[in-house]
Amino acid sequence: ALMNDQAKAAYQKGAADSRSVTIMRGRYCVGVKAGRSGDLPKGSVKVGQSQSGATHYFEPAPAVPLNNAEAVLDEAEREQEA
Repeated sequence: ALMNDQAKAAYQKGAADSRSVTIMRGRYCVGVKAGRSGDLPKGSVKVGQSQSGATHYFEPAPAVPLNNAEAVLDEAEREQEA
C-alpha cells in the first residue's frame, strides 16, 4: 500500500507518467520525470534512470527502511537454503 500510495501521489502531482511501482536492483521504486524528484519525500534515493534519461527511478524515503528489511530477510533466506 505504501508504494502504491507514493506512486499515486507522484502521478497526481504530474511528476510521473503512471502510477506503477517498479522493482530496480531489488528495490521498490517510483519512476518520475527528470527534474521532478523534488515532488518526492525528502530523503528519497535515486536508484537508476531510463536509457533515454527521461525517467528517473527513486526509492521514496518512507520505503527505504522497508526495502532494507526485505533485503535482510532475503539474505537470511538464501543463507538457510545454502
